[in-house]
Formats: sequence, structure tokens, C-alpha cells
Amino acid sequence: MGKVKNDNLMTKAIARFSLLDNLELAIGVPYLLQRKQSRTNAAGITTSKFDSQGLGDADIQLTWQWRDSRKGGLGVLTGVELQAPTGDRNDGLGSDTWETSLRSVLSYKTVWGYPYGMAIYTDTGSTRANGVRIDPADDLYLAAGFKSRFWHGFGFDLSTFRYVDTSRAVTENNGSPAIVEKYDSPGWKVYGCYRSSKSFEWNILYERISPEAHQVYLNGTTISKKIDDKERFGAIVKYFW
Repeated sequence: MGKVKNDNLMTKAIARFSLLDNLELAIGVPYLLQRKQSRTNAAGITTSKFDSQGLGDADIQLTWQWRDSRKGGLGVLTGVELQAPTGDRNDGLGSDTWETSLRSVLSYKTVWGYPYGMAIYTDTGSTRANGVRIDPADDLYLAAGFKSRFWHGFGFDLSTFRYVDTSRAVTENNGSPAIVEKYDSPGWKVYGCYRSSKSFEWNILYERISPEAHQVYLNGTTISKKIDDKERFGAIVKYFW
């Protein structure tokens, strides 16, 4: 049985601008400080696939807030995001495809905070590698969570989610297409928040994803694939102006 191991260390700068009272523009630029991937075949031989660093795929977002739950009652917002292939796919830094996401969030103000539900649909686009048309799976992200109010500057945001593949993915393996059947990836994440002033907010993040086992079809052969749980740690600094 073969294994693939991925290690990423990334920083991302996000700038948000209020174009109108209810319209926000955001631009995100990621930079991978470390991107490593190693593969171990059935014979136990390990080779390095990626060992690089550099710019990832940047994105631009527009968000319209129909109702603000902070003012009481139900909150509704919708948005669109375009991700550009600014990262080098050959170094594992990007997807080499244009991705478009549509999202909506419902929230409600309570004494303790804001329960919310979120849905994001992503069209991943397609590209070519070694003459093979690659088409990552489109997916639907569904989440339910609770964001607390701040008490003495401290708060939290806890949510459970599920990535649902809405199409099969096609990848490239030694010049041949490999078809990946649809599978779901449930998970959960938690943010710890501290607002030290009106201008600064500090966050720490932990996320865990448990992809389901699935099948890959390659040259008439069916391969069973099990992905280990994925973990992500992060630190976020927000500056408000």
C-alpha cells in the first residue's frame, strides 16, 4: 500500500475594504513558507515530490450584507469569490485553475452570541498536465456553528462542517487520467479570539478534517484510497481601520 504525506506552512495577508455600507471587497494573497510532499510506494521506497516555497493562489471577494444580525434578529449575507492561478502547480503551490465560489451565511443574534449556518459552492475549473485534462471535483461546503460575544475581550467560534463533492475528480498519473469517485470530508474547527483594542483582534485556530475512504479508477484498475485525518493550526491577526 502506497502513502502520500503533505506538510504545509503558509501565511496569508487579507485586506478588506467597505465600498458601500453593505458591500465589502476583500483581497487575499497567500505565501507558502514550506510546501512538502513525499510519496512512499508499496515497496517502502520514499521519494520527494515537492519541496518548495512561494506565492500561492490569490483571491478576490465581494460580499453583500442584506441584514446585519448585530443589530438584532436575523442576519443574511451573500458573496462571490474568484481564485486566480497565481501559484506554480509544478511546485505544488497552486491549482493552475480559475476557481469560482458562491456563498451565503445566515446568523441570528442571541444573548450569548450568534448561531449561524453557511453554504459555499465552488466550481474548481480545469487544466491540463502531460496531455491529460485535469478537473478537480466541484464541492459544496456546509457548516453550522456558534460565534460567541466578547467577554472582557475574549470569545470563541466553534463549527462543524462537511465538504460534499458534487462531481468526480480527474487527476493525472504518469500520463494517464485517474478518476476519483465522489466522497465527503466532514470535520470541525474552533477559533479562540482576543480583542485587545478597537483596532486589534488576535485569533488561534485548530481544524480537523476526516475524509471518507473512496475509489480511484486508473487504466481499468480500481484502487481503494484512505486519506488520514488532516489537521491545521493557525494564528490570525486582524487590524481594523
